[in-house]
Amino acid sequence: MERELAARFAAEFRLAFSALSPSRQALLSLVYGQQLPKSDAGRLLGMPDYKVSRELRASMDFLRDRLDSTNPGSWTPEALNMWTEAWTQACASGGGGSSDDA
Repeated sequence: MERELAARFAAEFRLAFSALSPSRQALLSLVYGQQLPKSDAGRLLGMPDYKVSRELRASMDFLRDRLDSTNPGSWTPEALNMWTEAWTQACASGGGGSSDDA
């Protein structure tokens, strides 16, 4: 049962992450997946410092809302970190994907 819930959450996270704009996917991947400081991630993406925190917050809110709508209570900051890391690794190995701007 636990494995089935984890697999379902992973699939839901993949869909939610794919629905983010490419810049938000990159920002989350750099900050949470690669552990890059926000200022460095913003600089790499050509984003002003003030916008980095806004974009991170908006991205996390989107993920939380999307995941909570399909499985209430499943989204936590720890879950976000864990799945963003997994997603970043999957993208790096060709297993992930992205979408057009949401």
